[in-house]
Amino acid sequence: MKTQINNMNNMYQGISNFFISLDKISKFVMLSGLIISFYSFFFFISNKIYLIGSDAFYYMSIADSIIDYGEIKDLTTIPSKPLLTPQNGIVFVHFILSLIGLTAKGRILSIVVINYLLYMSAIYPLYKTAQLCGLKKGLPLVSLLSVYLGAWHLYRINLLAINDGIFNSLTLWFVYIVIKFVRDIDGFESKFLNKKAIYKTLIIYFFITVLIQFRLNAALLIGSAIISAILARKIKAFMLLLTGGFLLFLTF
Repeated sequence: MKTQINNMNNMYQGISNFFISLDKISKFVMLSGLIISFYSFFFFISNKIYLIGSDAFYYMSIADSIIDYGEIKDLTTIPSKPLLTPQNGIVFVHFILSLIGLTAKGRILSIVVINYLLYMSAIYPLYKTAQLCGLKKGLPLVSLLSVYLGAWHLYRINLLAINDGIFNSLTLWFVYIVIKFVRDIDGFESKFLNKKAIYKTLIIYFFITVLIQFRLNAALLIGSAIISAILARKIKAFMLLLTGGFLLFLTF
């Protein structure tokens, strides 16, 4: 628990120090991205864009089917039908929110807020990944982050109460964690499965298991990570990531 708190503090301090160190032009660019981000969220809520489309109601009906009838079925059709795809992670979110007493509208709005917070949180792994790839500081890094924040055309797909919002944001976290894991694995103790390696590996396995529930594209992510570990000759990382790949099959 203390480790997680320290990591959160380091994350906050890192972002704070980065913003304080910026020049006036860079601060203006970053603030512009933040303003567009907040306005996009406000526009999405105030204009009730979360009600557009049928997918959100499709997933909500599956959660209602579990709660009301104890069956996993699509209630938007008559008669109700079995599910056509295993990509139903958002259904579990609906289910959990319904257990705490939220109405249908309350669940959708809660998921919108969760999606936005996750989207904003992903600025950190994007920032750290850019640094690991050589984009240390300056206007190029600021431009990357501000474009992410101000990408108003992406907020619709990321805020709707469907699978994409959670999947897209967690993907940025997953990519950063895997890159950091592969780069640092040689610095772990010589023993193959030491405490630090197990801890980081379990985090990766958790992300794999969660991501695959939202989009099958997660298989491509772990596949790319396995191939990259081989090309980088990181045998420890390859073995551990390959094990994580098998978890994808165990979840179906």
